[in-house]
Amino acid sequence: MDGPALSPDLNPIEHVWDMLQKALSARNVQPITLQELETALVAEWNAIPQNRIRDLIRGMRRRCEAGWGCGYRPLQTMCAWVIHQRTRTDDKTSVVPSLKNIQEALVAMGDKAASFVGSREWIGSFEVSICMDYLLEVPCKIIHVTSGALLYDHIEALKKHFEIVGAPVMMGGDGDNASKGILGVCCDPPSLLILDPHQYGKVTSLTDLYDRGVVSWRPLTTFVKDSFYNLCLPQYPHS
Repeated sequence: MDGPALSPDLNPIEHVWDMLQKALSARNVQPITLQELETALVAEWNAIPQNRIRDLIRGMRRRCEAGWGCGYRPLQTMCAWVIHQRTRTDDKTSVVPSLKNIQEALVAMGDKAASFVGSREWIGSFEVSICMDYLLEVPCKIIHVTSGALLYDHIEALKKHFEIVGAPVMMGGDGDNASKGILGVCCDPPSLLILDPHQYGKVTSLTDLYDRGVVSWRPLTTFVKDSFYNLCLPQYPHS
């Protein structure tokens, strides 16, 4: 693997230590004795959301492999949804693009150099949006959310999108660098129905889908507050 040995960027625990330090510093009453420090550390450690730790672990593979994988799969899910809609309405059909097809499209548009084809470089919401337009002639709207704590401000926009358009949404971020697909929204409690692109394999039933964590409801409170998020919403024409 190309990269410095013992690089903190490749070790999820280093990021968890940073989260723990920030949480400890933000406490209203700072510990004074060793016993108080131990109690505070245990309390803050137990308060770290498991979803965030899982995102860090999944993001490790992305950093090790220079980003290959999870950004492409939400795009393929969005393409599959559009193709299904067109098949139902006897409109023009197509095929779900392969990873190579996606990379070749980005090169053809001039967004990437020729060396991008066959590489393990990642793609984000912008690349997803222009690929949807180029490959399927479906424009996308990108909503930039400056903090995970502000996702609630956009829940009505997501609700309207699913009510009118219905297409899956791609979600990317920086601190939370594991791309996700959004399949639905709940307002009470505020949650997103997340499709995890890191999961793969044959699904035998809906129960299996949920049990394996391929699809799950995720409360807005579990998203990373110090990460921005980009939401890519396909603007498929509503009929």
